Amino acid sequence: MKLSLPLNRQKNIQLKKTLSILQNTLKVLFSATILWFLVYFIWGEQLSLYFTSRNVAEIFPQILVFAASVSIYGLFILAIKNNRKKWVNLSLFLGGLLLASLPLLTYHGYFQYQCGFWNQKVQSTKKLFVHQKNPSETIQVLQTTCENTMEEKLDTIYSKKITPFLEVHHKVKIRPVENSDWMLPVHFKQQ
Repeated sequence: MKLSLPLNRQKNIQLKKTLSILQNTLKVLFSATILWFLVYFIWGEQLSLYFTSRNVAEIFPQILVFAASVSIYGLFILAIKNNRKKWVNLSLFLGGLLLASLPLLTYHGYFQYQCGFWNQKVQSTKKLFVHQKNPSETIQVLQTTCENTMEEKLDTIYSKKITPFLEVHHKVKIRPVENSDWMLPVHFKQQ
């Protein structure tokens, strides 16, 4: 019997360490998701990262809003401890529910009615130029429609795929240049 007690203590210590590591990992993941939500909706257009798949680009804001709500609630749930008074734990539980609704209310009450990049649907793209040395770099004309105002917009952009899922967009103005690596897509042949 005396030999099993130290083994149980070792298991309890190991379990507490594992649980602590798991909680800290979840806190970091939840915090990163909340930060991603804030950066996406506040500075997302300046970062100019876009999904190459238009289907993913349309549903991603809703997924991010839901993940941010779950993350806020998760941080409050992780703050609940057994050694605290019951009213403190109850207030953490209810406060977490209230604050977790903030991303949902912010998106559905404000961001959804803005004509930001997350609310623009790409109607058509037309490649104007392709870079000879790097075919993942193109100059395109994008025709976008704002989903809530039905306002149409034409933009000439520089697009570069950085991964199979993400691309960078920058607005450009086209000027004639004599020596250039840019060619019309019709004349472009991959070497």
